[in-house]
Amino acid sequence: MDYRRFISYLYNYVDGEKGVNVGYIRCEQRHGICRLTLNLQDRQQGVEGGSYKVYLYKISKEGNPVGYYLDEFTLSSGCGELKKQTNCENVWNSNHRIEEFDGVVAIYDRGHAYGSQWSDEPLQIERFHTYQEWQKQGVTSGVYIKESEGLALHAAERLQPVEEDSITEQDIDGVQEEVSDQKEVSNQGEVSDQENVSAQEDVMPGQAAPMSRSDIAEATLRLMEQRPKLPDFDNHEIYDCVRIEPNDIGLLAMDNWRLGVNSFLTHGYYNYKYLMLGKLRFQDGVVKAVLGVPGVYDNKEQYIAKIFGFELFVPVKHTNVKTGNFGYWISEIV
Repeated sequence: MDYRRFISYLYNYVDGEKGVNVGYIRCEQRHGICRLTLNLQDRQQGVEGGSYKVYLYKISKEGNPVGYYLDEFTLSSGCGELKKQTNCENVWNSNHRIEEFDGVVAIYDRGHAYGSQWSDEPLQIERFHTYQEWQKQGVTSGVYIKESEGLALHAAERLQPVEEDSITEQDIDGVQEEVSDQKEVSNQGEVSDQENVSAQEDVMPGQAAPMSRSDIAEATLRLMEQRPKLPDFDNHEIYDCVRIEPNDIGLLAMDNWRLGVNSFLTHGYYNYKYLMLGKLRFQDGVVKAVLGVPGVYDNKEQYIAKIFGFELFVPVKHTNVKTGNFGYWISEIV
């Protein structure tokens, strides 16, 4: 039996303006059951004691988020949580699967809300309507969803099946507890690109390498020649690093394009305004191209980075202790 999971980051919205990441939405599908978890911590902008109504939403052809009511939660001590489950084929009697929605919103009033999106459709939360409000405006047809080839491709990538023996309920609970126990949620993430969550062995660069054998696509090498150089690492196994932006990913080989909708990558760019493209020499001497998301190492970020396919952290400065040091979360590319 396949197991599917995706995580999408949750942001606060004040008077319609998107703020910082305050939590996450996690969706898990197994044995025909869809489980949705909302978890947030917001002691700055949240309405303490306020009751927030939670909706799944779809974007109408006019660009309005149209909400299907789920439930409510009360913000207590800056924290909010909601857990729901339903049938995968007809989530909460909506006649839709969860992938056909664009995200989740939680609304206290027009000035205080939270939003998360897992499609490419932009969320303009100030234009939000409930399904009932939307119907009263004279619209009688179903909510229109853009079903472009690109969006269908992204949806397929986000929900790749995972072998049953590659992840256990204990694994899921461990990740949940690690994220939920944090006092603050890091500003790392946006629409989620879902990755296979089976455990992978960390690949560490060697201290001394034999003759190098390059395994880098021509398109990647061309881009490296055209972009501004970044300072060298103390670790000489990673080198020839350049500064790029998310739209540069479209200049790489097509197999890398899925990274353009990877939430960990996009929000890393949101925080630091650049990404890193470079070469990494592995212990067997093979040199591969890598994409790096800038950030500061801590255990929670390591869990989140791995979920989104960034298995390795390389600090810029040589250190025996990674925690608190700036560097890059690394993913191989072709």
